[in-house]
Amino acid sequence: MRELKAVLITPAAPLDTAQIPAHVARNLAQAAHRAILRDWNDPEIRADFERWKAERSARNRKEA
Repeated sequence: MRELKAVLITPAAPLDTAQIPAHVARNLAQAAHRAILRDWNDPEIRADFERWKAERSARNRKEA
């Protein structure tokens, strides 16, 4: 499984999205979309998702 990388936004490091120019926001969205599609099409990641979905479904049936 791949190592997840994240940037944490905390009160000590706030992010004012109103300050992001539209062209930069578009570029970020396009990059995120490409990464999501790439990972969605990765069989290992898709298998992890399907496993998670089955576990969630089983847990929801048990709670009902």
